[in-house]
Amino acid sequence: MPTTKLSGLKVILADDHELIREAVKPYLRKLAENVDILEAASYDEVCAFGAETGAVDLVLIDLDMPGYDDAAPFKKMSDVRAAVAKAPIVVFSGSEDRETIAAALNHGVRGFVPKSMRGQSLVNALQMVLWGEIYVPPQMAIGAPTGDGPAADGAAGKSTAEIKLSPREADSLRLLVRGLTNKEIGREMGLQEVTVKMHLRNAYRKIGATNRIEAVRIAVETNFA
Repeated sequence: MPTTKLSGLKVILADDHELIREAVKPYLRKLAENVDILEAASYDEVCAFGAETGAVDLVLIDLDMPGYDDAAPFKKMSDVRAAVAKAPIVVFSGSEDRETIAAALNHGVRGFVPKSMRGQSLVNALQMVLWGEIYVPPQMAIGAPTGDGPAADGAAGKSTAEIKLSPREADSLRLLVRGLTNKEIGREMGLQEVTVKMHLRNAYRKIGATNRIEAVRIAVETNFA
């Protein structure tokens, strides 16, 4: 992943608590030389910013804001996605459960960061997303297979106990969920990038994923990783 600092960004920071927005803004300013931060306190305000300001580079959004529906927690996310076009959306939440993370990924978000995350770790996570990766904290996304979880949609109805990943495939998938690129996974595992691609391709086939986004989603949903 590139480490060069970006030259300019327009970021929507959405949280209905002003103190949280004030605490987060200094870290957002570390993402680029010039960061234009648009503050929103509701889903409607996020959508309005997207419609009024044009191109946005990143949206960092709390889930539990005005407009949130307990019965359909991601109902408003489709409106946000439409309003901000291709800008990556990162959920910034007090919730740290795997079901919420999986639902967020299913609704097209590119990252999930808990509000308990340290400031510099937040910066690193958002940089990953800006460079095209998906970010999910490893402690929230990775666990030992239980064998009794729900089957992934793309895994042809198989349970986690029926999906047999080799140690290399499992390790590659774990590092993928952490947001590492193939090259970085290779460095971590002492492998050539082409070998990493082979292990990931085999892992995708076994868990029923067709690309990186699906692989991360399925790993989060089912504990395959």
